[in-house]
Amino acid sequence: MKYGKYIRVVLIGLLICIFSIGAVTWATTLPDCTGPKVAPIRNPGGLGNPPTPPAPPDGYSIKIMPGSGSIVFMMKGVEYTVHYSVYDGGRKFKFWTENDHPIVSQVIVKGGPNANLYDYSDDPVYNDCNLVSPDFPRPGKIPGISHISLVFVPPPYGSLEVTKEVVLGSVVNPGAIDETFTICIQGPSYPTGMEEGACKTIGLSGGTLVWDRLIPGEYLVWEMAAGTEWHVAVTGSPAVVPAGGKACAKITNTYVPGCLKVTKDVVLGDVVNPEAVVIPTFYIRITGPSY
Repeated sequence: MKYGKYIRVVLIGLLICIFSIGAVTWATTLPDCTGPKVAPIRNPGGLGNPPTPPAPPDGYSIKIMPGSGSIVFMMKGVEYTVHYSVYDGGRKFKFWTENDHPIVSQVIVKGGPNANLYDYSDDPVYNDCNLVSPDFPRPGKIPGISHISLVFVPPPYGSLEVTKEVVLGSVVNPGAIDETFTICIQGPSYPTGMEEGACKTIGLSGGTLVWDRLIPGEYLVWEMAAGTEWHVAVTGSPAVVPAGGKACAKITNTYVPGCLKVTKDVVLGDVVNPEAVVIPTFYIRITGPSY
């Protein structure tokens, strides 16, 4: 019997050690945070064990158990990933989203007989930390977390406007130039920049191209190669698309004309008295795109 007691003590010690190692491993991957960003509401609706709130229109809600991991889900056809961790001996909760999408609107932290609601509905966030359940059974005593509920909303959309300017300068016969430019954007809504809708075309007259309903974030703006006769200058890239706002960029294509040098050589050979030869005026004609 006495050996059984020692074995139990050793097993408990090993479990504590394993848990501590796991917590340290996860802690090194967590971003810095000084939360919570909002004050908690104790026992919302007077309920010590409130149900998981229903998902709002086009949103998503979920109930999770303590631990560390990731939540992957879809909203309005876009996939989002939210990472989370319960730490500090199981008493605190932290979350953060990939690409800093502000999609978290509510978090309920349950522990002991009570629960805290962290409500970000007026200003959704992409991360927060130090979320706890209400103290119990005495002030300052924080019980371990039993479960967490999260509510997500799609981030407000933004737009990106790209102005296209074409400078032909003094090129001869500009009407002979026929060019269509392809402009692409790459960012949260178009991760590779080659998805359907990521690229748009515009002609020599230039103008503006607009991508709307974009997930907020940073976007590269670039143009497919039009040819060596064009000098391309891109300004405003990467462009940061704000939630509910518009970002702008500009691409200027300047035509680089070439030149044709013709050397005229007159050979008189062994003609006698070449000085008496009347050299005529020669007219040289070229034909091509400019003529």
